[in-house]
Amino acid sequence: MAEPIPLTLAAGDKVMNYTSYAGAVVSVTTGVTLTEWGIIVGILTATLTFVANMVYQARKDRREQQRHELLMQNIKRQAMGEAFDALDGGGK
Repeated sequence: MAEPIPLTLAAGDKVMNYTSYAGAVVSVTTGVTLTEWGIIVGILTATLTFVANMVYQARKDRREQQRHELLMQNIKRQAMGEAFDALDGGGK
């Protein structure tokens, strides 16, 4: 039967794992030139602008649709009111 691994050793392995990942991230980010950072920031900015514009347009379309539906309801009410007035003898 295998002996259980002591808890302190498992915790130490976890710390070493995170440390190695952090070292990898630092080495990759320091290896990127200023021009490459500019490209990355430009791509992120363009993507965020695209997403913000899509959200704004969707909200604008929804507001315009609601406005159109309310306008059509008001037109129908007015038309129905005029039709009843005509049947009623002009409201007299």
